[in-house]
Amino acid sequence: MFNPFKKKSTSKEEMGKVTLTKIEIIKYKRLLRAIIGNRGDTLYKFIDEYNSRNLKNINVEIRSTILKHHTYDTPEEFELDLFNTYFDELVLMYLQTKKYILSVDWKGEETNREIEKFVNERLSFMNEEEIKFKILDDLQEKIDNKVLCVYSSDFLMIKLKLIDNELKKIGYSLYIINNNSDTYHLFVAKTGVINEDEKIINFWSADIDDFEHNGLGRKINAAITAEKVKVYLADNKTWEIVTNTVFFINGEDEETIEIETINCDEIIKGRIPKKTIYDIIC
Repeated sequence: MFNPFKKKSTSKEEMGKVTLTKIEIIKYKRLLRAIIGNRGDTLYKFIDEYNSRNLKNINVEIRSTILKHHTYDTPEEFELDLFNTYFDELVLMYLQTKKYILSVDWKGEETNREIEKFVNERLSFMNEEEIKFKILDDLQEKIDNKVLCVYSSDFLMIKLKLIDNELKKIGYSLYIINNNSDTYHLFVAKTGVINEDEKIINFWSADIDDFEHNGLGRKINAAITAEKVKVYLADNKTWEIVTNTVFFINGEDEETIEIETINCDEIIKGRIPKKTIYDIIC
């Protein structure tokens, strides 16, 4: 099972005890309320007690959460790790254990349709109907049948955008907790529930379209060629890409579209005429 949480090896003498400021406590509570609503008494209490934490007063539920991700030889080793662990990592452990979030490596899912399953489980938990992700099923079938070949990391971004599009139709969004790692920590909540004031340094939460904060680093606009296409490269050369090539749209002017292919062959960056026939994915 994918585990994004690493044990610290730092001693108490090497770094001061990690603490939260008052404004961070307020922001964390707002963020967590958006994710878990009124079901997080244990976590809300832990936020208040975090700065004075030790093995004597740590909540049993929090303790068991940490032990599901880390192992310790002695109580002293456990206390030392607790002393040096940032709150954002502890809260992510808790949210993942309780299945409020899904943590996915940037390279792709562990199993096909892992994210769709998580999203529908969360919708069911919130008494909403499940979503049929037909366009994703069609794309996955083409990949399975070798009609399309797409880097798994790029397909993951397309998948996140397509799922978010479907969620927004019913008033929800797919959010990413960005803690400056190689992992996407995903959760489902009402659209607009996270605002700029609630973003915390090294622990930003933003929906898929907020690429400046969500950790994706780009807007997700993707398409598939419906015919052979000539790409004009920066060095005045041309390159022909075949039908069913997936590409990102990076920009456009009056006559051309700037693209970047993401199929399993060599990555091609250049411009294609606007009259090119292609199918928009997202």
